[in-house]
Amino acid sequence: MIQFLVNKDGKVIPQSGNLFLCSYQRPLSESEKWLAQFDLKQAKDVLVLGGGGGYHIELLKLKYPHIFVHVFEFRSEILEHLEDKFRRTQKLALYGINANQDSVFYKSMFQFLDEKVPEIMPFRSGWQGMESSYEKLHSAMLMREVTTLSQYLQNSDSQLEFQSSLWEEKKNFLTLKNLVLANTSTGHLDSQVLDYFGEFMK
Repeated sequence: MIQFLVNKDGKVIPQSGNLFLCSYQRPLSESEKWLAQFDLKQAKDVLVLGGGGGYHIELLKLKYPHIFVHVFEFRSEILEHLEDKFRRTQKLALYGINANQDSVFYKSMFQFLDEKVPEIMPFRSGWQGMESSYEKLHSAMLMREVTTLSQYLQNSDSQLEFQSSLWEEKKNFLTLKNLVLANTSTGHLDSQVLDYFGEFMK
């Protein structure tokens, strides 16, 4: 069950059990630090994993109003809070998901990733209490991008051999990145694709 508390600055902060889903004292500073991790100069779509109190989403929309923001959230109470908070916000979509999504959901999500190539932006403060569910979804998204790029490179007559395990793909990160940057046949790929691989190095 989610409780919504109000801090000394009048900010509404969601709490699950004894865990706050964003910073209780400084949600705006937390949002600034979170957003500073990402290079969104060329982004058209982003995918935010975790709604928290919504302050990071609010800042994202303030600084990048042209970007279409897609938010994935497991908790229905948080989703309702965000729907109320952003009801008049353009270029924003909220998606309620659960911990036992079926293959249809993943097929639809992978199609979205392939078509939009969004920047994936995990908001880990909002994951507290459901880390395993968010990690599973996040890994599936990143692995999809690894698979898509590796297949593309193979179809481009690349000599690289790719392993199916996430660990092997992590080790191939720098090789993949250097190949894409150096290969004229893949030079047209948007730099956003490479940002996915950066997640593996964190």
